[in-house]
Amino acid sequence: MKVILVGCEYAGTTTLSRAISDWLVKLYGPEPWGPPHYGWHDHYEFPNVTHHELTDEEQKQVLALSPRLKEVYQRYNLAYHTPNAPSENSMMLAVGFHVAEAVYGPLYFDYGAEGEYADRRKLSFQIERKIMDYARDTTIVLVSASPDSIRRRMKEAPHRNGILKDKDVELVLSRFEEEYSKSILRHRFTLDTSDATPEESFKEFSLKFEPHFSDDDRLRMIHNNRWQESQGLLA
Repeated sequence: MKVILVGCEYAGTTTLSRAISDWLVKLYGPEPWGPPHYGWHDHYEFPNVTHHELTDEEQKQVLALSPRLKEVYQRYNLAYHTPNAPSENSMMLAVGFHVAEAVYGPLYFDYGAEGEYADRRKLSFQIERKIMDYARDTTIVLVSASPDSIRRRMKEAPHRNGILKDKDVELVLSRFEEEYSKSILRHRFTLDTSDATPEESFKEFSLKFEPHFSDDDRLRMIHNNRWQESQGLLA
């Protein structure tokens, strides 16, 4: 599976990614290396820019970086996870990625605005050209919610060092929709989580993703089913 979940903070991308990870274990079996689950690259929004949770002091240090240093760090962060050659790896699981960077970089971190050096809209297009060259079966999913739902979640369960500001909710929602609409990735669909539980959102995702499974995905599912049958794990 190759999928990029994008959407405004509090729309539910991270919650959805965790449900998808559990689902992938059932579909494919545990990863043959590392922990018995499928991990996501969910580290493209300051101050959460690593796989490992940072301490309060480390988050302060990251947020204190100058705009120039933030821009450089994120440029390398994105480049590292952008496909640059044919690969046998059939997995690509990312939250936010280049789209979150195009939205949040210029708005909150003072770099990458349109027409400036390191214009994030141009960089976003360049990254998608690479994806189309080397991972064209990648699916981009826009996860959205109403402004009222976003604001309610912000109050009920505020994120540690969350970046979204109340006054910007409508703007950020529209910018994610704009970036999604301009994406050149061919596999795509949207989810609206406004009035849905996490379970309902995941169910909708699983149904909508069905046509986007690649041949490699389907082969992995067949092999996993056969293995489970051989172990007497299937009823």
